[in-house]
Amino acid sequence: FRNGSLIEITGNNTVSINDKQYIFEVLVGSARSHLWDQMQIWEDMFLDAIAQERDIIGLDQGPAEMMERYYSLSQTDRRRLELDEDRLLAVLLYNLIAFMVMMRVSKDEIRRKVRRMLGRCHIGLSMSQQVNELIDNIANLNGNDIDLRPATSRLLQKQSFTVHWGVDSSGDMFFMEVWDDCIILRSVLGEVYDRCWFEKLVNMTFCPKTKVICLWRKTDTETQLNKFYTKRCRDLYFSIKESMERAVSRVKGVLPDQEFGGEFPIKNLINGEGGLLKVCLEGIWLTFENDKKLIDLQKIRKCTTQKGDTFVLEEFDPNTKQMLTRKYKSSMANKILLAFHRVVSIVLERRKISAVNDAFNETNRNLQQITNELVQARSIASLKSDERIETFRKHDDNGFHSEKYYKFLRRLLNHRMNAYSEDNDDLSSRTIGDASVLMKRGSFLFPSRTSIKRYRPTHIYGRKSHWDTFFG
Repeated sequence: FRNGSLIEITGNNTVSINDKQYIFEVLVGSARSHLWDQMQIWEDMFLDAIAQERDIIGLDQGPAEMMERYYSLSQTDRRRLELDEDRLLAVLLYNLIAFMVMMRVSKDEIRRKVRRMLGRCHIGLSMSQQVNELIDNIANLNGNDIDLRPATSRLLQKQSFTVHWGVDSSGDMFFMEVWDDCIILRSVLGEVYDRCWFEKLVNMTFCPKTKVICLWRKTDTETQLNKFYTKRCRDLYFSIKESMERAVSRVKGVLPDQEFGGEFPIKNLINGEGGLLKVCLEGIWLTFENDKKLIDLQKIRKCTTQKGDTFVLEEFDPNTKQMLTRKYKSSMANKILLAFHRVVSIVLERRKISAVNDAFNETNRNLQQITNELVQARSIASLKSDERIETFRKHDDNGFHSEKYYKFLRRLLNHRMNAYSEDNDDLSSRTIGDASVLMKRGSFLFPSRTSIKRYRPTHIYGRKSHWDTFFG
């Protein structure tokens, strides 16, 4: 039974000594125990498997927090979580049927028990259909004919990092696991110490020099900062970032209370006037009955809250070179601070991307400028010796030509012709000027040629050694 359909297999029925023997065949042999016929044993195994699977995934830690998150999600996300829960139960029940068939449990007892479990688990129709198809074909299945399905914990993609609480390695050690929708912090014993959902994560930074990663997350009434020390802070940062991007791609629309910026009612503590405070990418708009003002993001130096209901804004005035403190009373002061924090994070990230793009464009412009300034190469391989020098003399585009350079080319050409001539010695056909130039060049490379003469190689090719060929 594979992928919801029966597959007929025809094979040789003869038994060979080299055939495989499975463990369940030993258990159901002549000494088969009657324990496998007790349905309560199978039900207990099913419940224990569910408890273990939920503990591995982290669904049993903090049930109140889980329910609070469930009610804060949209209908689409709620449906996705319900399907994940149904899939976990359906897979375990599917595998339980396979094990019961292996142990030769009565087919009628299997149908009766499994249908009762389906009703108690309240599995949805989409997931229970797979179990019902297996029950309908159970009369034709024996042994290990049913393919097992991987558990949910084996399919979840997670990465684990060793972290220390604090800013150095002296803090308590934990294991930080990056899941598809949250970050789980486990103790060294494997227990779930804390969990941070991605929708609660406000900001995240890391310092490669100190190897510290900082996580800002939203709690009930404030924004909490947690610092962790890890040698792989960069890998942890990008792992969380990629997982959050995948989580956002699964969501259609904007999560509630997660839009960047927003408008909030405020009350001026100086004159008691009511108004609106709007957080946007340009800064903070203050709108009152007779006044509307934009505080540029560049001028804002600090934003805090006092007593949970007072929003404090510190603005730098470039004209007077002084700090202006504004205080506004609002029941949503913490949400104002959270929205401002998100906007600042977006602006900083855009600046980083813009700086990288500007540097890349500047590099391209420099390369293009260098390429344009290059002189097109001219092929002189087919020209004779005298014609090559004349070509250099005639085609002098950049003013590099001089009479001294021309003489130097002539000397190099004479030296090359004499160096590969087998009828003359090294200085046989050279002029006195050519010889003096070459001797000066040799003295520059080897200040004392007589002192190293004994180190010349003894192997001679023709009439000159390769030492003389390269160094004259």
